[in-house]
Amino acid sequence: MLKGEFLREAANFTLIAKAVLIEGGSAQKNVWGADWFSHSKEVTFESLINIRPRDGNSSLEVQSVDLRNRIEEIVRDHFEG
Repeated sequence: MLKGEFLREAANFTLIAKAVLIEGGSAQKNVWGADWFSHSKEVTFESLINIRPRDGNSSLEVQSVDLRNRIEEIVRDHFEG
């Protein structure tokens, strides 16, 4: 049950973070989901908020290589500084 609770809370956090970014002036088309794993310094690109058929992204994972590269650049700049 703990795993299910964590997944539910992680999903809620992603949706809340998305809402905060949009309320703060970010355009929805510029808000994508990614994860940073500090122990391995890995960026992954899977999130419920990435499912956007209208924007050409029909899966949990960001499909555009160019967009993935840009997201990774932003994440690494933030966390690796």
